[in-house]
Amino acid sequence: MSLRILTCLCLAALASACASTNTVLRAQGADTAADRYHKYALAPVDSFTAFQFDSWTSLSRTEVVIWPRFDEAYLVKVWDTCFDLPFAQRIGISRTGASVTKFDKLVVGRERCPISEIRPIDIKKMKADQRAAAEADKAKASAP
Repeated sequence: MSLRILTCLCLAALASACASTNTVLRAQGADTAADRYHKYALAPVDSFTAFQFDSWTSLSRTEVVIWPRFDEAYLVKVWDTCFDLPFAQRIGISRTGASVTKFDKLVVGRERCPISEIRPIDIKKMKADQRAAAEADKAKASAP
């Protein structure tokens, strides 16, 4: 009985340590992938054209970034019913044409996740800011 209690206490302490570490990192300015994409997300749109995906990145169980082309990306938000999205190996979109709209659904395994919002991402600004940050880091490293 006491071994179970000790195990539960250890797991609780570990979970608490992980949560506080994440809070500290966020307070120090450590960005998550979701934070970086949100920073460059523009106003919501009704649709975008995508004959196929170049790639995609799951950010959470409600958000995914879809890259129809290497220089174009969209932050797609789905209802909070898409439990498998963070673990998905493949995704699809139920649609009838080449456009992805808010009336379509993200397909993750057997789940069909209704799309609630589509926001284009300003890729040019994101890449320019990344280059500027890399240059600043390089300048700092080479300074005496």
